[in-house]
Amino acid sequence: ANDHNNLLMETVWEMYTAMSEGTVIGFEGWRQGEREVEYVKSFNPDTGEKETEKVRSDLWDDVYGCIVPTEEFFPENIWVNSFRKDVQRCFWVREMSFAGFQTEFGAYPNADKVRPASYFIKQDDFEWGISENVYSDNVEIMQYYDEVDDKLGMWANGVEIYYGCLPWNHKRLPFWVSQFEPIHHQFLYGKSLPDKLMGMQDVNNAILNNILDQLYISLNSPIFVDGDFDLEDGFLEPKRIYNLEPGSRVQKGQLGSVDPTSFQVLSLLRKSMEESSISAQAQGVPSGGRKTKFEVQQLTEGAMQLASLFLQLYESAFRDKMLLRTPNVLQY
Repeated sequence: ANDHNNLLMETVWEMYTAMSEGTVIGFEGWRQGEREVEYVKSFNPDTGEKETEKVRSDLWDDVYGCIVPTEEFFPENIWVNSFRKDVQRCFWVREMSFAGFQTEFGAYPNADKVRPASYFIKQDDFEWGISENVYSDNVEIMQYYDEVDDKLGMWANGVEIYYGCLPWNHKRLPFWVSQFEPIHHQFLYGKSLPDKLMGMQDVNNAILNNILDQLYISLNSPIFVDGDFDLEDGFLEPKRIYNLEPGSRVQKGQLGSVDPTSFQVLSLLRKSMEESSISAQAQGVPSGGRKTKFEVQQLTEGAMQLASLFLQLYESAFRDKMLLRTPNVLQY
């Protein structure tokens, strides 16, 4: 089952999603399905002649796990301490192509009554259960899970295709949740890695841009002319002769000088950012040049410090994932 689901890459993408978005939500279920293929008995590469026989084979027929986009998942409450203990009902609303719907749900009752979203746009009464932004050729699948009453409801573009008990004998929500770093001890969603490392980056960028603006103005200061002067291009050229009227004065404006205090503020700001978040060295990011043994140890310890909390959270979520997958293996 783990090889079929490519558990190694599955784990990599789950951890990447948690780090980039702050929260990863996983689904654990089961897939079956069959397909008709042509079994080749003989084939002549010179003439292209072949002898085949149509046979039916399994399309998946195994436990199935996937990542649920956070924008598709709607728990009954997000102000919870533990998803596994405190969330007992949820919705999963997703959009898929009509061909994909026929492959996955085509054998369900009333599946033949489901039409693409474009079918309802021409009608005056818009069916319930369809979002306004659904692509015209797609189908919106709404799934409702309730582990208290042991119910699963499924609707496709407003057409009910299943309503009954949860098909998994563990009788729990088939979802698991992990965070990169908690925001609050009673909040379901977590903080992402970019948000954690951002610190006071906006203030740092503002001061740095101001220093660069002042430097640019200093290098390209305006020229003030008192009198008639043959200069309209806005720049001076070497070895060019300019005609001045008697008594005319030309002087360069002393603007845009970079105050050394600005560099001191920038340095203090960067130090504050490192203290309020994590320094580059503590993040495990090389700062250039050759490294001593102590610096290498600092980089290693910093990288582990950054990842240690996330690894603990993901290990707990991975355990929840296996607690959902293992009963499915035994059941199916």
